[in-house]
Amino acid sequence: MAFIQQALHTPPVSVLIAGITSEVANAVSRSKRLCSVIMELPSSFSMALIELGSDSNIVSKQWHSESVDQESMIKYKKAYKVPMVCLRHGGPPLPDVSYAAMNVLVLDSFNASVEGLQHLLNAGQCYPLQKKMTLIFTNEQISAGNLYVGLFNGIGPHRTQAKMVNRGSKYLVNAMVTVEGCSHDLMWGVICNHPFQQLSCDKPESGFYDKVREHLLVCRKSLSASCHKGNDAKHYTWIAERTVEEFMIKATNITFGNNNGTGLWCYARYEAMPTKTSHDYSIDLNKGPLVIPSPKIGRWNFAIEFVNWETLNTKQKLRYDLEWHILECPLGKAGPNCTWDSHKLKAIRSTNLAVPVVYFPNYLRGMPLGSGEFPLEPLLTNISSKVLQSDFAWTYFVVNVPPLEAGKNLHIQLRSDKKIAYETYARFGGLPSLNSWDYYYSNQTSSSNNDFMFKFYTQQETQVDLYIFYAREGTWGIGLRHKASPPDTTMSVSIKTCPNECSGHGKCNSDYDGSHLTIYGFCYCDQNYGGFDCSIQTVSPKEQIIHSVLLVASNAASLLPALWSLRQKAYAEWVIFMCSGISSGIYHACDAGDWCLLSYYVLRFMDFWLSFVAVVCLFLYLTALHEAVKSAMTAVVFITTALMYLTGPTRSTNIVAVLGIGALGLLLGWFIEFSIKYKSQMFSTEFSSHVLKRLRNVKTWLLNPMKTLSRRFRWDFVALGFITLFMAGLSWTLETAKTYWLWHSTWHVSIYGAAFLFLCSKAPKRHGGNHERDISMSQVSA
Repeated sequence: MAFIQQALHTPPVSVLIAGITSEVANAVSRSKRLCSVIMELPSSFSMALIELGSDSNIVSKQWHSESVDQESMIKYKKAYKVPMVCLRHGGPPLPDVSYAAMNVLVLDSFNASVEGLQHLLNAGQCYPLQKKMTLIFTNEQISAGNLYVGLFNGIGPHRTQAKMVNRGSKYLVNAMVTVEGCSHDLMWGVICNHPFQQLSCDKPESGFYDKVREHLLVCRKSLSASCHKGNDAKHYTWIAERTVEEFMIKATNITFGNNNGTGLWCYARYEAMPTKTSHDYSIDLNKGPLVIPSPKIGRWNFAIEFVNWETLNTKQKLRYDLEWHILECPLGKAGPNCTWDSHKLKAIRSTNLAVPVVYFPNYLRGMPLGSGEFPLEPLLTNISSKVLQSDFAWTYFVVNVPPLEAGKNLHIQLRSDKKIAYETYARFGGLPSLNSWDYYYSNQTSSSNNDFMFKFYTQQETQVDLYIFYAREGTWGIGLRHKASPPDTTMSVSIKTCPNECSGHGKCNSDYDGSHLTIYGFCYCDQNYGGFDCSIQTVSPKEQIIHSVLLVASNAASLLPALWSLRQKAYAEWVIFMCSGISSGIYHACDAGDWCLLSYYVLRFMDFWLSFVAVVCLFLYLTALHEAVKSAMTAVVFITTALMYLTGPTRSTNIVAVLGIGALGLLLGWFIEFSIKYKSQMFSTEFSSHVLKRLRNVKTWLLNPMKTLSRRFRWDFVALGFITLFMAGLSWTLETAKTYWLWHSTWHVSIYGAAFLFLCSKAPKRHGGNHERDISMSQVSA
């Protein structure tokens, strides 16, 4: 996202402002992200403000202090139609598709704790979209980088279904994003009032660098004579540019540290500002050093503050020496005492759009991609080494997910002729261990599969497929835990556009996000399946048979208006009603996945378009216009209804528009008929010769059309027609993803039944003195 920089009167702070306006339509919501944009947070950012305004029906509240109106939420929960805004750091957000997700939907303000931050980093955080809401993030809550914002029109497995028509609400969303940043990377805090001192070993002191001890590279450095005056905290930052085994920081030569009950506390936090209440690691440096095992790649921030300052003489200062060291293994080694093997996998671009990136070890570089598999055994850690004190060993693989691929899925596959004998662990930003991992898989009963951003597909013991949905951009560590002699196994690591090929129940698609910086993949699921990977069966086979039969067979109701039109020799109406019923039946058979005569989109066009035409032609049939006039008006109807389909076939407003066009045609036809039929009464000489006669003529001119209409229609059929039409409209509004089959079948019967009753309401022509006659073209032109 591009930002416009604007200067403020306060010198150390600059403001970045961006505005977004987007329209959220339900026709797209069930298949993919409605609107997804990237909010780029620079390394010096201090605060990000997202202001959202929409026409959502959820009651607006002060987001930072009150929860959303519970009654509104209960109404929305029943239909899973909650419009939501979701945020995630490092990759596109993904709402939980499980039914249990509604019970834990976030209603309160953003959680600034460590747990809330980690959830935002790993899976994302979703909030109900309100009329007005404001989200505020500071560098004490989230880190710099790309913050992805997504808008969703409903959640649940039905959201991803592609074909089934599921009408719903449409929302207009306006968003204004404001990002404030400090003038320097080492100035932190909401108002940029906390200077940071950088800890590094780029220019080491003599005698403390490149010391080799038991295959361990030791980088050590110290900072002398640090001092505190008052209870202000001192801040330090360290940037981990690659995977290391340990970072340790300690304080020595502490003055007053062991007296007066004082404590020198150190707080550490990854990619955010540490505080006493929000931190990842903490310790009293009086009692020992702070050790971070296998720290993640990125920025680590430290805050050192002196507690119980009141016990000291305020004129004195606290003095201490600060020392830190970094333990790093030689290239290709990792783990305790650098005993495990580690391999960096090279990303190779593929011409296959479904698998855009394949990862290979360096020694296989230049080989044909093929299936993307490589043998594991030559790369495994030798467990027979005397150094190892366990029956298990670890082998690590490091991959990098580029920003352009953050909207896709990281796929890890293991295949063997025998039972898979590996435990697989994955961790973002560093190497995993038994105590530190983001996702893991041991067997079908032991895994982190309860996390909806991770899923394994294992139908047999000889193959394991693991997917990390929308893997965050950056470095990922993959660890295999294995015994001494695992069976021959091949491994493949790749980025796939869609997980598990949409489980064979959908079609894989991709699109740019709103900022055109990331391409994300998504599945169009078949009608019987849903979920992000189309693996959730929403309808059982028996239920699907019932649904298909009802949706197709209910179109037999079109025979009623079609045969009546044929009996009345209204051949144009007969053809339209017959074609409408047949095309609707074939369309729903294709929509249910049974049989497609033509392409799905052609059949959908025929169904909607002929339905529109049939409604308008019914109104025209009720007029007494000459067939030539009706033909001209019908041609206009064909063009208009085709344009209506192209602008949005599933919109509820189309029904109102079609009925409006039909009613307009009916009124226009009556106006032409009566203006010609009673033209002589309107402009006769008697009409203007005498006042009383003039009033009688006006009365006669008004009553004659009413008498004509009363004789032309059988009003009992008209009343039944409107009742049936009301039932059709009610069925239309009651349609949901779960009850579509029932109410849409009712819609078929009701709408064709209403058409039949309206056709029957037109009284037959009577021959004789009072017969109804058509209005010829010559009369129209007279």
